[in-house]
Amino acid sequence: MIMKLLKCALLASLINLAAAGCAMAVPSMLNNVPTTDIVDDGNFLLMLNYFGYDYNEPQDLPTSSPVYSLQYGFKKCELGFDYVSKSDFVDNGLYPGKMAWNFKWRILTEGSDPVSLAVGAFYLGTKSYNNQYYGSSPYFVFSKQIKDARLHLGYQTNLLGAREVDDDNKKSRGVIVGLDGVIYDHPKNPVTLYLDYTGGPLATYGFGLYQPINPSWSWTYSFFKPAMKTLPVSGGELPDQHWFGVCYTIPTK
Repeated sequence: MIMKLLKCALLASLINLAAAGCAMAVPSMLNNVPTTDIVDDGNFLLMLNYFGYDYNEPQDLPTSSPVYSLQYGFKKCELGFDYVSKSDFVDNGLYPGKMAWNFKWRILTEGSDPVSLAVGAFYLGTKSYNNQYYGSSPYFVFSKQIKDARLHLGYQTNLLGAREVDDDNKKSRGVIVGLDGVIYDHPKNPVTLYLDYTGGPLATYGFGLYQPINPSWSWTYSFFKPAMKTLPVSGGELPDQHWFGVCYTIPTK
């Protein structure tokens, strides 16, 4: 039963929270897909996230947990950290580790360069579950402004923290695609729409919203929909996912 739940749970995000550890932390992420954005130089970003699964059938195990995240920007780099509140949520394989780090380096910046380019990794230091399930997730991603939206395109291995998937042990890797743009153009509190897709055997669609409240506070919400309802070999359920985050930025310069 636990092994089946582990395989069903490999769709776990984020980060970040975040993410970018956070595989989830704004502004590093859309929903599941990293962008080339980084936290401003010298700024700390604190984030409280609530992450959960929407199973169709009742579960004996916890299906949600708070996730606390910290991001720091240094020049063209960003370092992040996630801490999952509920130990039993992690111990049963529903999230890739109780504590995880993430790192990103923006190599190119659109404006001075034709496109933006960043490389990085999520889930550094996560629990591996017998070296089969979770592991660090390196990626590269390009970003390009197209009229009023930005397109993000890249490739990532160990997508969503999963090394292998289902009983056929397919490698979890593939193309990542994202799009973001302002849908409510307010001078102080604009609302940005996030759309993204992660490929591979755990292909997932994401929908999200982000809005600053003031220069320090912001909020974000994401909903994830797997491309398949069940794993093709074992038949394990692939649940929808959701997370809500509140962010606070602390400048140090």
